[in-house]
Amino acid sequence: MESKLLKVSWKILLIISCILILVSLVAIFATTVFVNSDFQSFGQNWSELLNNNSQLANYSLLLYREVAVMIVIINMYSIGIILTGYKRGEKWAWFVILAGTIIGFGFDMFLNINIGNFTMFIGSMVLLVIALVALSLGVKDILKSANS
Repeated sequence: MESKLLKVSWKILLIISCILILVSLVAIFATTVFVNSDFQSFGQNWSELLNNNSQLANYSLLLYREVAVMIVIINMYSIGIILTGYKRGEKWAWFVILAGTIIGFGFDMFLNINIGNFTMFIGSMVLLVIALVALSLGVKDILKSANS
């Protein structure tokens, strides 16, 4: 039987994955929103780059879209793990979600702090903390069931 804490835990993790998919879809279809804010972090103007070097600008848009598509795919896998192994309280699923959360958000925070995009850094930090709290809610039940 699924405990209340584990039920809350997997639902929070599922919501986070869905949020990441939605943000990535925006990045795929409205890429200039993200590119423009990153260029402003560098003190550059996106419009000037677009006018002066359209090939480089288009390449930047392509890279952003490519990363966004990869984030969608990774979170679809995460949702699969959350709805199967994690929801059943399987230890391996807890560790996979923990590792993916720390590596994914940690790398994103590292990149954003280095380019000076503090808004995205704070957003990633908030989602990381929420995900770690959600994982901590389910860990007792998962480790207890693994020892039984």
